[in-house]
Amino acid sequence: QMSRSTASTREAARDYAARRRWSVVPIDAKSKNPNRKEWQNLRIGPAEIDDHFHGGPQNVGLLTGEPSGGVVDVDLDSPEARAIQALLLPKTHAAFGRGATPVTHLLYRANGPVTTVKFQDPTKAATDERAMLVELRSTGCQTLLPPSIHPCGEAIAWHRDGDPAEISAGDLTRAVARLGAATLLARHWPNEGGRQHAALALGGGLLRAEWPETD
Repeated sequence: QMSRSTASTREAARDYAARRRWSVVPIDAKSKNPNRKEWQNLRIGPAEIDDHFHGGPQNVGLLTGEPSGGVVDVDLDSPEARAIQALLLPKTHAAFGRGATPVTHLLYRANGPVTTVKFQDPTKAATDERAMLVELRSTGCQTLLPPSIHPCGEAIAWHRDGDPAEISAGDLTRAVARLGAATLLARHWPNEGGRQHAALALGGGLLRAEWPETD
């Protein structure tokens, strides 16, 4: 687990705001909650960073979507989504995570408005932390950025600290939807004895939907 000072959080927030032109929001230490009214409307310029990032350990959040020039977050909530995301999502040079899961968030810059969408396992209760499979976070949402500390106590760190890949809103939404469907199938794929029937049914459905063989 990495330690970091208030100054490093402040300087990270300054870099996000000034160099990358992302909108950031201050968050209490070891928290995901901005804990302020109308945080979605907060716009902190580079010259105002010191007014908001001070006075003890803090986290820093990214205001996704329109406030940050179309930068959106794909949150890989489930282990199945993390295991197969590279097969179904476009490559991006902006990825981060924590601890034993170094890639839990992927950033993209969408060319066009993106709607926030959550893909959940309908067999799990809404209160079950395993219910969420993958999320596409856009305008109205925020995501903790490095070097924040997750509420579990682990440091959030960059895995690939580069530019988010540029992609059309439609292509990204379709890719995340496919990942959500594949994640659900992976979680509930039959045990030995039922796999062939499942594969035939799925293959037939995808063929009728005119999917190419490579897909």
